[in-house]
Amino acid sequence: MAGVLHLLHLAAGDAEREDYISASCIERATALVDHLDAWALGLHAEVAAGGGSQLIRTVHRAAEEAKGPVAWKDIQNRLSHAQRKSTDAAAAAAAMQALADAGYGVVEVGKRGGTTYRATKELP
Repeated sequence: MAGVLHLLHLAAGDAEREDYISASCIERATALVDHLDAWALGLHAEVAAGGGSQLIRTVHRAAEEAKGPVAWKDIQNRLSHAQRKSTDAAAAAAAMQALADAGYGVVEVGKRGGTTYRATKELP
């Protein structure tokens, strides 16, 4: 990650080609990786505790009511303010994929390359 950040600094003109990866760049990369790890572990813990089931039901309900594919924006509009803070497009995509894997719908790629979900049968 530090290498990627360093390349971004090179592209932005904030570093010279001959420069080594700076200590501050390594610290920022470490902080970013720690943050992403914590987010992923939190998501797994939420799903293991059953918290992901509400998002899954929201995704499926939105697709059923739309009678067609729904995107993250459609789902996001149905979430409460608190849910929006703890849920993002990646979590919605994971819920869509979980539903598709269980046989309740189909994950599709939208016109702009975004993930959409179409319900094919009712949830129990």
